[in-house]
Amino acid sequence: LIGDAAHSLRPASGLGGGLAFEDAALLGRYIARGDTSSAASVQSRLREFESARLPRCRSISNDQSIRSELSYKLGFSSVPAMDPEYRKWIDDGPDSSPEPPVCEMDVFAGLLSD
Repeated sequence: LIGDAAHSLRPASGLGGGLAFEDAALLGRYIARGDTSSAASVQSRLREFESARLPRCRSISNDQSIRSELSYKLGFSSVPAMDPEYRKWIDDGPDSSPEPPVCEMDVFAGLLSD
């Protein structure tokens, strides 16, 4: 599974479609790396793909859930902009590090305690 079927996102920043494209591109790379004539090899590549994608997708999914919650609670215009380093990490796509350079939770800390 790829895209929203694997990691659905709330529509806070429109990143779900972008992750689906990243998934497709990376899945193609992982499958092309190995022997596709054996089921075991394909399974191995799928596990590698999943392990590589999970940290990035989990981070973005958590961020989007919090942004959605804050949008409903405070109104969309009151939700802070993404940290510039975090935004760059998202924009750099699947070839960036699996973990974000900053924790977006720090941006939301004061707002979530209200």
